[in-house]
Amino acid sequence: MKKKILIVMVLFFGLLLTGCNKKETRNIIVEKNTIKVELDLNSESGYSWSYIVNNQDIVSVSKTYVGDCSNNVDNCDGKDIYEVKGLKEGTAVVTFDYVNENDEVENEAIYEFVVDENLNVSENHYGSYFE
Repeated sequence: MKKKILIVMVLFFGLLLTGCNKKETRNIIVEKNTIKVELDLNSESGYSWSYIVNNQDIVSVSKTYVGDCSNNVDNCDGKDIYEVKGLKEGTAVVTFDYVNENDEVENEAIYEFVVDENLNVSENHYGSYFE
């Protein structure tokens, strides 16, 4: 009986701990040789996302806006979706800053992208956006 209780407790706490990473991984969509990074956008805040790639030979980054409104009008909350594609084997760091019109940074999301020999992309991330 004690063994069953112990097993149930271990499974319960294992499931509980897996949920702790949800915020960090909620904005990543992994495809074969592409990773999409989704960053929330609040149109009324005056802030927008900007990014810098430290090694543009390794990855390319393209941006798409998807609004929460049905007709994707301006001044609508939504997401900036950045598609990161592997160009050649290596490592690149992309820093996304959530800045106002005075270039003051509110949040920062930093991603290290690793591209393998088959141009598959993996990532590690850190920064104030995930805290």
